[in-house]
Amino acid sequence: MIVEIFSEVEDEELIDTVSKGLTRAYNVKVVASHYRIGNAERAYNSRRRQYDASVLVNLFLNSVKLEELALIITDKDLYVDGLNFVFGYAPGRAGIISLARLDQRLYGLPPDRRLYLERTVKEAVHEIGHLLGLHHCTDRGCVMFFSNTIEDTDRKGSIPCEACMARIRV
Repeated sequence: MIVEIFSEVEDEELIDTVSKGLTRAYNVKVVASHYRIGNAERAYNSRRRQYDASVLVNLFLNSVKLEELALIITDKDLYVDGLNFVFGYAPGRAGIISLARLDQRLYGLPPDRRLYLERTVKEAVHEIGHLLGLHHCTDRGCVMFFSNTIEDTDRKGSIPCEACMARIRV
């Protein structure tokens, strides 16, 4: 299986780290490229000052022919209806993760590149897990645990628990 990463950010170390994390978690081949979602302003909600993740994913799907699963990496702050923000969203064959809330500086703390990369991998592995058929897990250490806060992301691991791995749909 191949996972295609479409990154709106030009950070080769981040893309490489995410690729390795996805391969470690799911034993998939990863191909990455730089990509900008066209007409992204259509997803912007000026009242919230955030982008609707579902609209961004649909804009992406309308412009790209996918052979396999895809993950978009963006620095846009995302939300979906009913939530004040999301770290990521994966409704079908394509998912998206946002780097906007993974940086320590947002929380008034000094930057920590290692932690930033670790958080990014966790969110990428989580969203690809959804694309592989996994749902949220009740094990707080499982990567598939729902992250409602950055502390939730920091607490969980970077791979699915054994129960989740047994449920993966290939």
